[in-house]
Amino acid sequence: MVESLGDILRGGFGIWRKNLILGVPFLLDLVIEFLVLMMLISSFIFFSADLFSFQAHEDIYSGFTYPDISGIMNFLFLFLALMMFVYIVCMLINAFFEAGAIGMVRTATDTGKTELDEMTGYGKKKVIALFLANILIDLILIAGVVIILGIPIAFAVLLKEMVIFNWLLLLIGVVLSIVYLLVIGVAFSPVKYALVISDLGAIDGIKRGYRFFMDNKLHVFLLWLIVSVIYLVIGAINFFFGLIF
Repeated sequence: MVESLGDILRGGFGIWRKNLILGVPFLLDLVIEFLVLMMLISSFIFFSADLFSFQAHEDIYSGFTYPDISGIMNFLFLFLALMMFVYIVCMLINAFFEAGAIGMVRTATDTGKTELDEMTGYGKKKVIALFLANILIDLILIAGVVIILGIPIAFAVLLKEMVIFNWLLLLIGVVLSIVYLLVIGVAFSPVKYALVISDLGAIDGIKRGYRFFMDNKLHVFLLWLIVSVIYLVIGAINFFFGLIF
């Protein structure tokens, strides 16, 4: 990076101060995702009301009462299907507004001013590419965690008598999984910006974003850390006011 981190932060704050409208995409994303989630949960409760009260059957020979397995399986299938649908819908909504926000920032950086039309334009143009890129990154994260945690779980199955060793190995696996998630999260954090700003597809955006990280590891990490702290502070404030009100 040619600019120092301080110059980047000062420049970014100056652009935001002159274009407070940049906060609109994130607010809309939060509100719309919340409304969609509430609608889907309400629909799930309404259509699966009969599945919550699992009918019990009594064995005529033993007199033992057991739940209706088919009802439980139907409920689990419906629940998992809803979770997958919610994930896809929220990812699409998030991709649209993220692409729109990044496009607005690009315009504000180039011209000093931006409008909401930029959000809808960039959102429509890059929503699918960013959605697919986010899906691929999530698959990379999930695959890594499955492999890292799968090893200690396999040892636990094979060496059932070594309880302490298995728990220690599982603890190490959990720690390594957390480290893996953080490293991959930081490494791919520039992807969405590279994808939108350079007008790339999902695969090319991931490659360009990763190359940018490799060329600017320290700056990317520090920016990621600052943004994460800001999100944590905002989340803590929201949680605090939620407890009060």
